[in-house]
Amino acid sequence: MAEELEFLWQKLKVTEEEEESVNLGSECSKAANERGKNCLVMKVLSRRGVILDALRKNVRMLWKPNKSIGISMIEEEMFLVEFDDERDKRRVLEMSPWHYEKQLVLLQDFDGDQDPKDIVFKWSPFWVQMYNLPLKHRTRETGIAIEASLGEVLEVDVADSGVQWGKCLRVRVKIDVSRKLIRGRKINVDEGVARWVLFKYERLPNFCYRCGLLEHDLKDCTQKEELDKTRKIGELQYGAWMRGVQGRIPDDNYRFSKAQTSRNETVGTDKRKSVVQNLGEKTLDSTTLNSVDRERSSESYQEKGLVNTMDETQRESIAILVKEGVDRKQTNNGFEGCGQETEETQQTGVPKFKFEPAEKV
Repeated sequence: MAEELEFLWQKLKVTEEEEESVNLGSECSKAANERGKNCLVMKVLSRRGVILDALRKNVRMLWKPNKSIGISMIEEEMFLVEFDDERDKRRVLEMSPWHYEKQLVLLQDFDGDQDPKDIVFKWSPFWVQMYNLPLKHRTRETGIAIEASLGEVLEVDVADSGVQWGKCLRVRVKIDVSRKLIRGRKINVDEGVARWVLFKYERLPNFCYRCGLLEHDLKDCTQKEELDKTRKIGELQYGAWMRGVQGRIPDDNYRFSKAQTSRNETVGTDKRKSVVQNLGEKTLDSTTLNSVDRERSSESYQEKGLVNTMDETQRESIAILVKEGVDRKQTNNGFEGCGQETEETQQTGVPKFKFEPAEKV
């Protein structure tokens, strides 16, 4: 549409009245420039159309902003995102790249001097993992040297010492999304030996396994390749193997102090007490310590992506069922082989149970 209007404009003959220009001072742009500080320009890298209402709903659910955000269409397939909280904007940029319907979302800062149709979306940050590096080259300097060939290096994920003893070296770099993905690089080490360093990309969206471009997937590729007699696509040069696991790869590199290696029940109890004291508790009875254990257990479930949905009432019910020895026939709750009270329990008063296999139904 913009190109058509521009073409028609070139054919128009301007009258003398239309030749008169209007001068716009700084006051005309002051409000827009002020609000633009909390704005981002966004584009979904896809050949398919984007529905604005669906985009608004999904972006709010995905970004989870502290305050409200507004999304407006400023050009065909181009949007302006306005944040009420500048911290939300900063967090969204730091956590890039983002996906919408498995397509890459491109973001860049607001520039009030640009016409929307002149904005070029070309760069997007990615965490790139480098494999097959010699141990002596798993350093910050190596990451900068290799990834500089892809684009602007933003960060190298290494320890304070400048070295990372992991399975790979991670580098955050801005790559040109209009070009094919780079699968790796040849490097020459000090001895002149050539090595192939493999690249994997974290949070990689849909891309074409045939040509390596991010703007479309395999089924939308326009390249024509010869098909064999079985009508199967020839060998693809790209694939899902280029996707890297998000975050640093665990390297099992743990440091244990002398106190940790000689841990016993007393040390564990003292550690629990110190946690309770840090939380401001004054009494350290068994109930308080048990509550701390339950909180730690809950945190562990959340860290592993699990949800402990059993509440206190359900736990007490299960305990009563086991103690009374109710079997599957009586409860219909799927408990099999529940403990049966022995004669020794009646004599000593100490609950002991023997477990028997459930009867076959």
